[in-house]
Amino acid sequence: MAAVAQDKDISQSPALEDLLTADQSILLNTVDKLRNHGVSKYIKLPQIIVCGDQSSGKSSVLEAISHISFPRGDGVCTTFPTELALRRDTKRTVKVQLKPSASRPEAEKLLLASYQPPVGQLQDFEQLVTKAKEHLKKNAGNGRLADSFFEDTLHVEVTDPKWPPLSLVDLPGLISAPNPQQTQNDVKVVNDLVSKYMENPKSIILAVISASYELPLQKVFSMISKYDPMGKRTICVVTKPDIASLGSNDLPQFVQYAKNKLPGYCFVLGWHVVMNRGNVGPCQTLDERNKAEKDFFSRVPWSVSLHRDQIGIKRLRDRLSTLLELHTRAEMPGVLKQIREILVESREELSKLGPARSSSDDQKRHLTTISLQFENLVRQAVNGHYDDPAFFLPGLPESDPRKLRAAVQNLNEGFAKQMHERGHAKCVVSTLYSKNETDWPASIPFGNISPSPEVVLRSQYIKHIRSLSRRNRGTELIGSPNLRLVRDLFMDQSRPWRALATDHLENVLQVVIAHLSAVAENVAAPETAAAIRRELIYDAMDSRHKRVMEKLDELLKPHEKGHPITYDLSYVETSRNLVKADVKTRLENYQRQNVQIVNSGTNNVAFQAPEGLQIHQVISALKLGTEDIEEFDSTDILTSTQAYYGVRFPAMIGILHH
Repeated sequence: MAAVAQDKDISQSPALEDLLTADQSILLNTVDKLRNHGVSKYIKLPQIIVCGDQSSGKSSVLEAISHISFPRGDGVCTTFPTELALRRDTKRTVKVQLKPSASRPEAEKLLLASYQPPVGQLQDFEQLVTKAKEHLKKNAGNGRLADSFFEDTLHVEVTDPKWPPLSLVDLPGLISAPNPQQTQNDVKVVNDLVSKYMENPKSIILAVISASYELPLQKVFSMISKYDPMGKRTICVVTKPDIASLGSNDLPQFVQYAKNKLPGYCFVLGWHVVMNRGNVGPCQTLDERNKAEKDFFSRVPWSVSLHRDQIGIKRLRDRLSTLLELHTRAEMPGVLKQIREILVESREELSKLGPARSSSDDQKRHLTTISLQFENLVRQAVNGHYDDPAFFLPGLPESDPRKLRAAVQNLNEGFAKQMHERGHAKCVVSTLYSKNETDWPASIPFGNISPSPEVVLRSQYIKHIRSLSRRNRGTELIGSPNLRLVRDLFMDQSRPWRALATDHLENVLQVVIAHLSAVAENVAAPETAAAIRRELIYDAMDSRHKRVMEKLDELLKPHEKGHPITYDLSYVETSRNLVKADVKTRLENYQRQNVQIVNSGTNNVAFQAPEGLQIHQVISALKLGTEDIEEFDSTDILTSTQAYYGVRFPAMIGILHH
């Protein structure tokens, strides 16, 4: 895009606004100039493209329009796009230029651009095209066969004192299968090439249709229905009417189509019919062709079947010239707007490049300026002071990495939420429908790495602990809990921590990388920003990623392999609260199980709880007898595990947040 900004002629001579009322030749010349400067790579320019099936007569139509001899025949005539520019001048001249495809390597571009054919001899034009094709095959053919296709463009400018200004792009003919001098890839190259031109909404599609074949079967119609389904920018030109098969009423079949009334074949720009040179005899001159065409269309049924404005090459040339001018003027305001927008972007890129840096001192000063600007923006983002409105744009989404502190804070908040919802392997509840337990919400996807907690009944979990105690007895006295089980149960309960923490840290690192990349793009030109990312940011973040994961291993090691140790007094308080809650639950359950049924009438039943509990009843409710000692120990182990988890859980979240 920088090339657009540096070309003063494009934006100043003539002034862009003057194009809207400029002479037709100036208008079309300026569009050609924009195209030659590569502007069409960034902006869709108005144009007329000539397309059709192979051997449909496209080259003959162009030849009749321009009065220069294009390669013609029953085989492959056009193997690359040809831009034809007709201009008015006092003399008849022809200029040929080979424009390499943008996808070619630089070395091939230089070789193709070096093609300089002789200028001025119209009668030798066919040889000039043939030599251009030979130059392509020799310097960039890469072993292609004789009839292979190229994406490079041949630009042809023809001047004449009488012709109206007109610009056309002739495209290779569509093929369904390769001939012996082609490959299957050539079929794809042609289809892709024609599609690229057709999908441009600013392209007028001049579809050349051969009257010697069934019209609905010609491939060009399927492409028109795809890229111009409403038929707003297609004009159909029928060729070879003199050899068309007859239909009803002794009229050729294509006439019904050319009347523009058949459903599926109606086009806003209508139809046109022309003759081809060569159908009467191979030595027919262009003047003889024009005379033969005039005589042919002057006879019945042509003189009464079709309007005179839609027959003959002269009217087609005038019609296309007017059509292109009106189309170009209608599209120019949008084109000019896009040019201005790209000029602004290009000037911004140029300003990022800074002044010329011919010496090492100049280069050091430039890099120092970039580094200071880089540091300033990163400091603002880290501190959450978004003072630069050009970078920290208003209305940015909450996840935008430019506002780094906000993005990381939001990730931290999401991590805390996920830890609360999915950080524990099991959710222990008194009953499956207990209203006294926490309502665990549905899981929220978080990297698809940690499943929802397994809901376990407290009674079943205590049985599980009792089983573990019996299988893992050690040196503890009978009736004493095996406190080593606290470690095992805690490790199992905190198992999801590693996956959730790893996913969170990966997300934070990606946001940091995106932030640093955005800062680099803001303070430096694209090439310099790419070098900063490649040489500095990515390497630094790879190293930081390794250190962060090592630190995570260090933080998780005590939880995954060590013994439960804490000096946090809240552990004691949490344990007591859990014991109190358990005692309360046991007593309430005992009371509910021992209510008295009182008969207060024939049909009335009342429930009455005992006034008070005796000591032996409390002991029974709390299951303090020797026969329940294993359950009591298992409950004690569960309480210790829950209390320890309650202490380490917020600490884990806090460490990760800092």
